[in-house]
Amino acid sequence: MAKTALGHFPYPEVVNNYDEFVEILSRKLSSDIESEIVKDHGGTCDNTTDSLYHLNLDDLIKFDPDTYLEDIHMTVPFRHRPYVYRSKAVYHIDLTREHGSCYRKFGYTRSQGSDDYAKDNDDEYFGYASDETATVKERYKYVLPRDEDAPALCDAVTVDNGDDWLGVFEWTDLVHRINKEVFGNATFRPKQLEAINCILSGRDTFIVIPTGGGKSLCFQLPVVYDATMGNGGVTVAIVPLVSLIQDQMKRLTALGIPCHALIGELSRSERDLVFGDMRPENYTSFILFITPERLTSSKVLLAALRDLEKQNRLARFVIDEAHCVSQWGNDFRPDYKAMGLLKHEFPKVPVCALTATATPQVIGDVCNELRLKSPTLLKSNFNRPNLCYEVVNKDRNVDNAIKQLIELLKTRFEGKCGIIYCLSCNEVEKVTQELGKHIKVAPYHAQMNMNLRTSYYNEWISGSIDIMVATLAFGMGIDKSDVRFVIHFSMPKSIENYFQESGRAGRDGETAWCIIMYLFHDSRRLLTLNMQRTTALAPQQEQVIRNNILSVVIYCENSHQCRRKVLLEYFGEKLQGPCDVPCDSCSVDRDAMFVARNFQTEATQICNGLFQGSRNGDKSNNAYTMITLHKLLLQRKSDPHMLSGYLRNMGFTKDSAMYLLKRMVMHQLLIERVVRTANQQFPSFYIRVNPQYRLHLHFMCALRFPVDLDPLKIPDEPVTSKKSLSKESKPKVVRAKATDGKRAPKAKQPVKKPTTRAKNTNKGSAKSK
Repeated sequence: MAKTALGHFPYPEVVNNYDEFVEILSRKLSSDIESEIVKDHGGTCDNTTDSLYHLNLDDLIKFDPDTYLEDIHMTVPFRHRPYVYRSKAVYHIDLTREHGSCYRKFGYTRSQGSDDYAKDNDDEYFGYASDETATVKERYKYVLPRDEDAPALCDAVTVDNGDDWLGVFEWTDLVHRINKEVFGNATFRPKQLEAINCILSGRDTFIVIPTGGGKSLCFQLPVVYDATMGNGGVTVAIVPLVSLIQDQMKRLTALGIPCHALIGELSRSERDLVFGDMRPENYTSFILFITPERLTSSKVLLAALRDLEKQNRLARFVIDEAHCVSQWGNDFRPDYKAMGLLKHEFPKVPVCALTATATPQVIGDVCNELRLKSPTLLKSNFNRPNLCYEVVNKDRNVDNAIKQLIELLKTRFEGKCGIIYCLSCNEVEKVTQELGKHIKVAPYHAQMNMNLRTSYYNEWISGSIDIMVATLAFGMGIDKSDVRFVIHFSMPKSIENYFQESGRAGRDGETAWCIIMYLFHDSRRLLTLNMQRTTALAPQQEQVIRNNILSVVIYCENSHQCRRKVLLEYFGEKLQGPCDVPCDSCSVDRDAMFVARNFQTEATQICNGLFQGSRNGDKSNNAYTMITLHKLLLQRKSDPHMLSGYLRNMGFTKDSAMYLLKRMVMHQLLIERVVRTANQQFPSFYIRVNPQYRLHLHFMCALRFPVDLDPLKIPDEPVTSKKSLSKESKPKVVRAKATDGKRAPKAKQPVKKPTTRAKNTNKGSAKSK
């Protein structure tokens, strides 16, 4: 029976998620509508909260006509989650489970009148006893199809300010001793003690602590506590990069804390040693570092973890850089998305998720993907009061931009330690070569030999080298407190990346500077790099990348706003009071340099003109670049296009028109699409109208324009009509000045040549003259 039913479902067989269905249905079914379908189910469905309704799987299938199995009672796996959300009927029923009709252990429910049920062989599902070559992650990706309508922050997340976890616990005294005697810390940093108490209490925990805030201590100290108490617990830490694992291993080994790692570079004997410590006879506590790829593909590792759970030695799972789980995060990785198998396989083992940067949307998505059970969210303050944020306009010519960088380093940061981030490996080499003529610098990027990278890194840590010029490969695990500046020679790819990378400055609490050398064209370079990926991105993921890039563009372009305030609001926080160390916007009176204007009408006219032309089959409307569209809107000559000279007639100059177009791109009224043909060395960026541009028009209502670019000069009396606006905005014709004190002569008008009409010429009259 079960095998017959499988053909009706698009997903392969999985293990039990019956509890999840019950919870979902209990929330989704309301008392607004009573359907005739409900009356046919034999339950008491009279819209009263105290009435019970006993639901079996056959009843659930009938809730959605698309999954109805021809009215045949049969036993099928309980696993078609997407269809629950598609039910059009709305019910209010309390669901209870009867042991006689639900085999929870195997993930199946039995229909009335049937004694058949199929056992879900867990080993076969994960490939342990199967001859199939499919890996665990390929099988698991169908277990829980993602709910696209998940809320920004799931309802089950408890947002905790930490007060509940600052009390006295049975381990409080010992935890303080371990922090002081083992780790050498006099006190705990913000949210560290609360996180440790929450983890030792066995709760699912989501910890958000900015870069340099001491996230690692939150799970390392509980391991020492377990070893001290003789619990023999093993903490499994999933870390994205092998280099980061190696850094943490070095520190823990130096502190005398037992740890192991399962990474690709280990020999067979080293792997046997790791698995040997996981056997029952070796009752020791330690941290086991693994990558997400190892967890999702190793059958032996999963079997070993199951044995640890049976021995009650699997203390907890730790997921570092947890934002990688979310497709809305800045570093989404598919293998991280499969980390939901932890709660699926080990439902009683607590999970601790750690990250330095996460928006409320990312936090909610991660909690949903990991299936955390009522997790406690501990979020530290994102404000780094000792950091000064600046944005410097960069020259488009690379050589001139490097000269600009050299001048900045010589005048402000000579002899100081810092990091310069570049967009590509080639850019790193070029910048290093030029800076090396004046300053002690070293490169760091993925194409370099690992030994050479390690050598340069150690020289920088020791102070032999002042500046590291690097790509994003240089970042995680950096522990140097006296970094006085972080400069992004090219625009970072997201606000999350920028906050994390800039947070590597000033960890000693002294003032440090975080500077972006900004060029609008760099956003196009980032879009081009994403287009060159070997694997195609889903449209939704492409939009996430575009949003991340544009968020940085908005941050850099809006120089009238406090940089610190913009960053904090991005992560859902508010700045209380002015900057402690003023950013470049707060250092001057920006309000006097900008004026608010409403350009909703102009933006609507431009979008309508391009959109209408596209609908009429005018292919030229899809072939405008930013420059060609700019020329069209300012041209003087007559053109049949309805947008010809539009902004010029409204009083815009070249600079103010380009300013408006950039902001229409920033706020996604217009979208730049990357196009590269086979014979084209560099890509082109063509403008198209966002079909949903009206949703973004509110950004044009109070657009901040620089005073010197303001196309609408404020008149003495309020302007009430467009005609008066356009007349006053038209430039006046200025007569040329005379150089000898005499009045300048009027410009000569071109002499019109007489025209003749051949057909009407009176030859006779011509002769008489």
